Amino acid sequence: MEKITKLSGEKRTTTGKKFNRLTRREGKIPAVLYGIDQENLLLSLSTTDIEDILKSEFGTNTILEIALEDRKYHGIIREIQYDYLGDRIIHVDLLKLNLKKKVTVSIPIIIKGEPVGVKMEDGVFDFINRNIEVRCLPQDIIRNIEVDVSHLHSGQSIKAGSLELSDKLELLSDEDRVICAVTGREEEEVVEEEVAEEEGAEAEGESAEESKEETGEKVSKEEDEKK
Repeated sequence: MEKITKLSGEKRTTTGKKFNRLTRREGKIPAVLYGIDQENLLLSLSTTDIEDILKSEFGTNTILEIALEDRKYHGIIREIQYDYLGDRIIHVDLLKLNLKKKVTVSIPIIIKGEPVGVKMEDGVFDFINRNIEVRCLPQDIIRNIEVDVSHLHSGQSIKAGSLELSDKLELLSDEDRVICAVTGREEEEVVEEEVAEEEGAEAEGESAEESKEETGEKVSKEEDEKK
C-alpha cells in the first residue's frame, strides 16, 4: 500500500447523545482517535468521507492522514458503529499509527477457481474463514489474499499456515485455522446425523432430569400430606 487518504476533522469537546445527534444532522460523524502515546482525541469527520473510504480499494485498512487544526495524524479505522437498522454510521473509532511501527490488521480472503472435488467428485465447498490477521508496517498492508482452490479434492482443505504470504506479513492467525474445505456429501450427512443425535441426546437428558425433579417434588408433597 502506498496511497494515503487525506481528510479533515474537527476537534470536539462536547459529548453525549444530544450533541452526537446534532453532529450527524450536520453531515458529520462523531469519532475518537486513540493509541500510542497520547490521550484520546475527540473529533468529528465528514460522513461522505467515511463512506467513500469504506467503498475504496482497501476499505477499513486504508491509511488515513487526518488534518486536525494545526496538526496531522496518521490513523486507520478500527471499529464502526451503526444504528439499530445497520444502515447508518453513528460513530467511528480510529487507531493512531506510527508509519514506522507495525500494526495488526485483518485481511480478507478471495477465493479463485472451482474445486475439482466439487466438479468431479460431487463434493461440497465450504468457505469457513473469510479473513486472517497479520502484522505488518502500515505501508505493507495489502488489499486481499487470493486463494486458488481449483486443486482441492473431496476431503481436502486449505489452512492459514499454507497461505503464500509476503515476507513483510507476519501471520497472527492460528496456522491450523481452516480457511476453506471440500466435504463429501456422505461425510456431510454423517456429520449432520451426529449433530442431530447429540442434540437429541441432550434433549432426552434434559427431559429425564425434568421428569426426575417432578417425581421428586411429587413424592415430597405426598410425604408432607401423610405427616
